[in-house]
Amino acid sequence: MPCPSWAINNALPILEAELYQFKMDDIHQKLDLVITTLDIDMTDLSVTE
Repeated sequence: MPCPSWAINNALPILEAELYQFKMDDIHQKLDLVITTLDIDMTDLSVTE
């Protein structure tokens, strides 16, 4: 039995919000990784000075 259209219409914004949040979390994780890598590089540079 297929879902009634009102149920799908109610669920769509929730799914979109979760997908957006997932993408943002993914971007934040990648940014954290980049920042961490940069921090390590900066420490290496300051140690070699």
